[in-house]
Amino acid sequence: MITAFKEWKSVCNALERGDQTIILRKGGIAEGKQGFLWQHREFFLFPTAYHNHRDQLKADHPVDQAAFAKRDDGQIEIRLCARIIWSADIDKLDSAKAFSPFHIWNDEVIEQRFDYTENKGIRLALLKVFRLEKTLILQDQASFGGCRSWLELPASENLKMNAVLSDSDFQDQQNQLENLLNKTGIEITKFDQ
Repeated sequence: MITAFKEWKSVCNALERGDQTIILRKGGIAEGKQGFLWQHREFFLFPTAYHNHRDQLKADHPVDQAAFAKRDDGQIEIRLCARIIWSADIDKLDSAKAFSPFHIWNDEVIEQRFDYTENKGIRLALLKVFRLEKTLILQDQASFGGCRSWLELPASENLKMNAVLSDSDFQDQQNQLENLLNKTGIEITKFDQ
């Protein structure tokens, strides 16, 4: 089995283009009492249309309408793999909003995620994203559903991949994000597990 992280198709598309290198997550109702954790350091990105709507993205963000609907053939394309470089917990809404230049969500989505449950806050991870040379095609099934972040998928062998961003472009993004973390007083954690 291989591990996959469920994320909106529109966000997966932005990660694939290199327009975004972070994930901000609170977790779904199936995450349990502890809430969302970065349970895996490396994972595939599982694109989903569930909860994904155009009005949740920044108005000026380019949109592919296919990102908001399931495919007619019931198939799911896994095109990306990611590695967490570091993570951080954000406990102030204004600090969470300071990351706006680095993602495609609008402020309302960040507020909703931040305020979801009585435990205010949001989890951030910097991802190094890789594009698979050969797309994995899966048939959608009931076990992929539900409000949870992590899935186990059938294993595939000999997967080759290439980084979406060059090392220098990624390092530039990382430096900008770490500078912003320092300005907002947010501490980096290496990994949750």
